[in-house]
Amino acid sequence: MSIYKKLNEFSKIVGKVKKNGVNPFHKSKYSKLEDVMDAIENPLIESGLGYIQIPTESGLKTVIYDLDGKDTIEGFISYVGASDMQKLGSAITYARRYALVTMLGLEQTDDDGNYASGYAPKQQQKTKQYSINDIKQLAETKNFDITAIETAYGCKLEKFTLSQLNTAYTTLLKK
Repeated sequence: MSIYKKLNEFSKIVGKVKKNGVNPFHKSKYSKLEDVMDAIENPLIESGLGYIQIPTESGLKTVIYDLDGKDTIEGFISYVGASDMQKLGSAITYARRYALVTMLGLEQTDDDGNYASGYAPKQQQKTKQYSINDIKQLAETKNFDITAIETAYGCKLEKFTLSQLNTAYTTLLKK
């Protein structure tokens, strides 16, 4: 079985990542690295996958591998703002968490990272699920540049989770 099929099997059995971290300054909860590792450990083994994360001088290399030794998928995240050892340690922890969440397609709301970067999303509406087309239509109506939304989230609209789509839409409504 290919590594991609194994990743598909993984996504079927992995649950949501718990949010055991608390940021008292922003009064928010977030998923700690340990929460991510706890959520993926057994589903990875059941799917025939493993991973290794290798800190390098300039960033973190993450390799997801097939336990059969046939295939790998690699990713790399550069360290940002790591000017001393404490900041480097924080950058490595963030990079490890973000790499695993991204490469494994885990569902997680990143309140901690949003607040750390100065972006605080508004409360999303619970009754309606907005689509990419809803956002594009609203942006066009309000003459708002879609790339500003994509920049705020660090990815294209097509990669947004449902939660991000809802948050982006309700935020755009207030512009």
